[in-house]
Amino acid sequence: MKSIISGEEGAQLDRLDYARKTPESIERKIRSIMAENPGMTAEDAAKNIRDSVRYTAVLDEKNFSAQALSTHGALVKSGYQPVGTPSNYFAQNGKKVGYGGINAKYRDPKTGVDFELQFHTRDSLRIAELNHKEYEIVRVTKDPWVATRLTKVM
Repeated sequence: MKSIISGEEGAQLDRLDYARKTPESIERKIRSIMAENPGMTAEDAAKNIRDSVRYTAVLDEKNFSAQALSTHGALVKSGYQPVGTPSNYFAQNGKKVGYGGINAKYRDPKTGVDFELQFHTRDSLRIAELNHKEYEIVRVTKDPWVATRLTKVM
């Protein structure tokens, strides 16, 4: 992964300290998946988590699109399998509520483990980090008023 990202001029992996979700975050995600799918077991819900491992690629702002496409192509050529459709937003109650990067999911050909690769520019990552507290609240709140207010702040 690191060699693929660093192969792009001006690109780098960042936030490696956050590459794995915390056990608390995984438990919260399992509960959320089970709530959305009544009758689903915790084991089956855990199998649906696609971002317990995640990487952040910081790309050059002027070449962002080309570098993201090139990185995707290099991953596929190396045997990584895309999983699903990339997104550049998160949803609250089925509505797009904002995000600054692109999140793509892949399956590692050697381990079979799915992971998320977040594509950012330096500025979009800085903004995402500044808004992280608000993002965490919006992501889990059931109160539409709170979600709307915090989304406007972000």
